[in-house]
Amino acid sequence: MALLGQIRKRSFFLILVIGMALFAFVIADVFNRSGPNSSPDDPIGVVNDKDLELDYFRRLVEQTERSYNFSTMESVNNVWDQLVKSTIFNQQFENLGLDAGKEQIEMIISQNEAVVQDPRFQNNSGIFDFGIFVNFIAQLEVENPTAYQDWKLQEESIVAMAKENIYFNLIKAGTEVTEKEGKDTYHLDND
Repeated sequence: MALLGQIRKRSFFLILVIGMALFAFVIADVFNRSGPNSSPDDPIGVVNDKDLELDYFRRLVEQTERSYNFSTMESVNNVWDQLVKSTIFNQQFENLGLDAGKEQIEMIISQNEAVVQDPRFQNNSGIFDFGIFVNFIAQLEVENPTAYQDWKLQEESIVAMAKENIYFNLIKAGTEVTEKEGKDTYHLDND
């Protein structure tokens, strides 16, 4: 009881010390540039020692909001997950020397029903024509730069998807067992 009495007598002093410590903590955070006045050059995150740029992240979030009518939080979460995933995959692609060619990109675009069924990209026979699609993109660059920038972001995701397909096909090919290997293993185990 005597201890509680002593604490009560000095409560103003204790409150003052705790307040000063909290104030020092907040001020130190501001001087470390992690506060609200941080520089636009600061990365939004770091994945495997690679900085994720804030401006690029913002552009992707804005495009996701426009394209898919997501709320801001849904867009932020979706873009963050995709950005982390693509950063990790891109590091693996770079280590392996993987790249997607024109054929892989054409295949990905040709599998998108929204693009294939769009009458703007069909020839006189009503069949999807990749040449018409490429001409449309070239025209878009001149006539509507904002839409062209959105296309460039979509193109990046298409290239990433093509590289992922190549990567997973390589893994699948490396882990599959041929029929001959299966027979040899069976005979080694049972003969």
